[in-house]
Amino acid sequence: MDKEPMSSTEPAVNNARSEATKVEDPAGPLRAARPAQKVSTQPPGAAKRRASRCQINLQAMAERGFLVPNEGRSQLAREMRRIKRPLLLDVQRMELAERAERSAPPNIIMLTSALPGEGKTYTSTNLAVSIAAELDRSVVLVDADVAKRDLTRQFGLLDFPGFADTLRPNGPHPDAVTLKTNIDRLEILPCGRQSDDIDELYASHLMDQTIKALAREDSSRIVLMDGPPILVTTEAAVLVQNVAQAVLVVEANKTPQDAINHALAPLLDHPCVRLILNKTTRGIGSGYGYGYGYGYTYGDGGDDRLV
Repeated sequence: MDKEPMSSTEPAVNNARSEATKVEDPAGPLRAARPAQKVSTQPPGAAKRRASRCQINLQAMAERGFLVPNEGRSQLAREMRRIKRPLLLDVQRMELAERAERSAPPNIIMLTSALPGEGKTYTSTNLAVSIAAELDRSVVLVDADVAKRDLTRQFGLLDFPGFADTLRPNGPHPDAVTLKTNIDRLEILPCGRQSDDIDELYASHLMDQTIKALAREDSSRIVLMDGPPILVTTEAAVLVQNVAQAVLVVEANKTPQDAINHALAPLLDHPCVRLILNKTTRGIGSGYGYGYGYGYTYGDGGDDRLV
């Protein structure tokens, strides 16, 4: 029987009857075009903001199965559209809502997973490229998984300052360490230096300030955070309190149901949680509840560099 890859996001807290799992990160390292510039500890002026660049090799990216610009008719592009559209519609709905009690700016979305290796970073990257195709939106892709740093490693930015550095007292403004790319309307914020007290940094007031600074610098810009897995870190449960939408990425037929249930438990009080069930071959009404999937193929995860 032919596969029927589906892609969508649907509310997931009250109905997550799926089996899902491990996905290997398909991307090899990407290298930045040039070294990081000197970082100011003050918010940068408009003329100096995001002056550094990360030059992405789009041909190598496409060869390794990632979405790239101008692939509007490809299967992966169609699947990413089905995933991003409800997310962006909720951003728009929250922007229009006059809710003084809202704790997080509406343009912040975090992707997480139950366990490591479920395709979270791959999904985040493709989703960011898809959002960047919007004419009235831009996106900053943030590596908030400081322990693993897969997104930062993927783009060859391990030596660059980034998100974790902005959480330090007198640390840089987040836009001072955000990198422009050669994909229109797409920027990258690396994870920055590793730290033994990252959980405390995530729970600090500086976290709230940093995320709001990112979100409010440009209200049309989506802050897409590649967060840590929920069941193996404590940071994810803290980070989710600062985002408007949380998306749990799982792979069909592999992650134990108990793992999904335990991953959803810290999200029960969050107002907007969705589930992306990827690599499923079942269609709607197949017993997966609100979880739909998307299909993709990619390279073997070797040492090919996207430079």
